[in-house]
Amino acid sequence: MPVEPPIYGKDLNEVLKKKHGSRTYKKMVFYLEACDSGSMFEGLLDKGLNIYVTTASKSDENSFATYCAPKDYEDTCLGDLFSVSWLENSDLQDRRVETLKKQFRRIRKRVLNNGTEGSHMMEYGDLHIHNDVLSKYMGSNSPQHTSSSSTNNYPSNSRHVNQRDVQLLYLISKFQNAPEGSIRKSEAYRKLSEVISEREHVDKSVKHIGQILFGVNNGPEVLNIVRPAGQPLVDDWDCLKSFVKIF
Repeated sequence: MPVEPPIYGKDLNEVLKKKHGSRTYKKMVFYLEACDSGSMFEGLLDKGLNIYVTTASKSDENSFATYCAPKDYEDTCLGDLFSVSWLENSDLQDRRVETLKKQFRRIRKRVLNNGTEGSHMMEYGDLHIHNDVLSKYMGSNSPQHTSSSSTNNYPSNSRHVNQRDVQLLYLISKFQNAPEGSIRKSEAYRKLSEVISEREHVDKSVKHIGQILFGVNNGPEVLNIVRPAGQPLVDDWDCLKSFVKIF
């Protein structure tokens, strides 16, 4: 999450169980945009809670930003590819007809972006809910909405950027666009260098920890092992929380 304290998958799912037990909702549709967002539900979300979840990515995969510079807007990205996709779909399609299942299939290709600059959307929970129409959860479109507006195409040439590189994109753009020899140029270079140095430091630190725990040769390989589908990110969440806090 963007601000402290972080939200952990186990805690989130415990809250959802309590909400179901107290009958706070009848059915729930949950869209989650985040890198590794599948890890919040993979192997954790129980069936029978009347919750349907779709996430921007698998449990071990980055999500992507969209409408990014230089093609669309200077210095920044205006949205997250997954969020933009389902929101625009909800605007363009007739929500009285479009089901959650149709929406998932319709935007999945856009979010994956042919496997180049995109991520794999995932579904969790009670999948029978995806047969419900969108209007059941979002209301219907405005009276001015017509089926002809549903044929509008999504922008096909918009630039997508890995979420973890969005800050770099912003700083690089600031550096490149600053006048040569100016204070703005030197300040932009300083900030860019700091971020690159910090990223390299984190990478080296994690690699070093892996070598200490698993040996110089086995460390990198063990750190890159992905748990089988259907298993949660970790078994001991208290240990994970302690590790993150110390790190």
